[in-house]
Amino acid sequence: MTNQQRPAREVTLERACSHVSAARGEALPGTASTVRDWVLVEQPGAWGQEAVVQSDLPSAVARELQWRADAASARLLLIRRPGRDRGAPARSAFVIHSGPDETWQRRVTFRDPAELLDLDLAAVRRHGDDVGHPLYAVCTNGKHDLCCAVAGLPLARSLAGLADVWECSHVGGDRFAANLVCFPEGLYYGRVTPAAGRQILRDHQRGQLVLDHFRGRAGQSFAAQAAESFLRREHAVTGLTDVLLHGHEPLDGGAQRFRFRVHLGGPVGLTEMSVDVSVDRAAPARRLTCRGEATNPPAYRTAWATA
Repeated sequence: MTNQQRPAREVTLERACSHVSAARGEALPGTASTVRDWVLVEQPGAWGQEAVVQSDLPSAVARELQWRADAASARLLLIRRPGRDRGAPARSAFVIHSGPDETWQRRVTFRDPAELLDLDLAAVRRHGDDVGHPLYAVCTNGKHDLCCAVAGLPLARSLAGLADVWECSHVGGDRFAANLVCFPEGLYYGRVTPAAGRQILRDHQRGQLVLDHFRGRAGQSFAAQAAESFLRREHAVTGLTDVLLHGHEPLDGGAQRFRFRVHLGGPVGLTEMSVDVSVDRAAPARRLTCRGEATNPPAYRTAWATA
């Protein structure tokens, strides 16, 4: 039987990838995107599985925007206001940098999506409107994975009005739905309930992380994200700027050692810590999406450096 002939996998609660992942206690840390640059384009209406090219964006514009984002190593997301608002005639596009040493986000407005083809990302940084407050994106792309709609839509609607919140297309990690990304830092959170989402917004606006739902900081390797999360959890370090990665080195057997500068506060103050990370090759296979086949994405073992 060919892939085209194979019947679609029925999605039930028991089979839903987010339900299975949570029931197995799959770890969240080390699963955020590794990109540092983002382009968010407001596009009301329905989105398909491949949202950018399966939306009401003109197909030629959609393909060109995706090509340019890929060429710039940027993540292109579609966004819309919660509640499927058709939006105002003037729409927004955001260009965001989530680098470890510098973050920024700029906004431009457009009426015709074709105007975005004149967008120069470097020029936007210099001349776009500075966005001086956080942006929050909740993945609700149900055509990509049902879990994103089932868990994401209630979250997005519960947070609307509390901050600058948007629904967004696929951000990765369907099995961790509902997923919430905080900009400009690119902080990923998973398995976010409406109550947890409200706490994340409150703490983020105070410069704090919520470690129970933290997946990682975009722009870092998966292993580095796992190392930072381990360190933060072990010492209950929640300040956004209290942990700074400042180096790493390979170890035998494919492991890596990550060095951090950590502000613990109190009499300890600023100190240095190192975490060793290796791939857990015994981790069981699992489905990344509701309809995907089982695979073996990296899982990590973390420990304090001993030498």
